[in-house]
Amino acid sequence: MLSASTFGQIGHYGWAEWGDSAPNVFIEDLVRSMATALVGLHALCTSWDSSTDFERRLLDFPSEATLSAAGILMTSLASEQLAHWPVSGDGFDEWYFFKDRLPPERPNAFCNTLNSLDSHANAAISGRCDLAMQLFSFKPLYVIGEGRQTFVLYSDAVVGEWNDDVRLLLLPNQD
Repeated sequence: MLSASTFGQIGHYGWAEWGDSAPNVFIEDLVRSMATALVGLHALCTSWDSSTDFERRLLDFPSEATLSAAGILMTSLASEQLAHWPVSGDGFDEWYFFKDRLPPERPNAFCNTLNSLDSHANAAISGRCDLAMQLFSFKPLYVIGEGRQTFVLYSDAVVGEWNDDVRLLLLPNQD
């Protein structure tokens, strides 16, 4: 089981983070574990360096991947895509997942700037990335990423749709 080490809330988004206590949890593990919640959604890679790397390797992507003004976009995700999630190899990937409303521009990637989601308030103050404002503006259902920590942010609106596996993965132990 992929047990998160830290949990929190940013506006209307809950989050779970895997850090030093779970050093072998990677973005592709989370995407596979959450596949039932992600099927049918659209995914946008927001991390600049990973997106640039993916652009160079676009031929290696599933045929459904396209390049948009906002970055690499994969639409109407299928189970097969989720089972073989692309990673850049540099460990700093960040994907926003949307139901249908896609952003006209690329959200700022925070996987390169934040040591932990706990530090989001300090990052907003220092002007690096106002994560709360960005989530409010872009309204993704999920953000899954890997930087210094591996993390998932999720809209409070989707919690009721989860199966037990996703609920156990993303919510603090309810014992």
